[in-house]
Amino acid sequence: MRAVDLIEKLARERPEWIRPHRKRLIGSLAQHGAWEVRMQIARALPLLCWTAAERKRAVAILLGYARHPQRFVKAWSVDSLSQFAAHDASLLPVVEALIEDFERSASPALISRARQIRQRLRSAAATTEPRGP
Repeated sequence: MRAVDLIEKLARERPEWIRPHRKRLIGSLAQHGAWEVRMQIARALPLLCWTAAERKRAVAILLGYARHPQRFVKAWSVDSLSQFAAHDASLLPVVEALIEDFERSASPALISRARQIRQRLRSAAATTEPRGP
């Protein structure tokens, strides 16, 4: 767990150090049983550059994690999916549905996370929308 925590921190600060080893995050490590490991993987995935096939695998992992019973895994997975969706509009309907699930939950933490994700998506859309004449 500590090693994956370090990987996530390095992916933020020094992604070039993780780049040669990034496939481990979408390999068997992604199926690790500990929720803490899955949470750190979910946090790290959108921080790295992926080939199209690797990206597809990373998104599939996050979609699976979004159904995890542990709230932290679920929250970080949807958050990370939203980061992928900021560059891939085809993911927006899936992310929107997951956000709506959060908003209907009884968890104040998930409801708050839904608001944060929505705000970030709105901000990203505002910076990419074409401006009028």
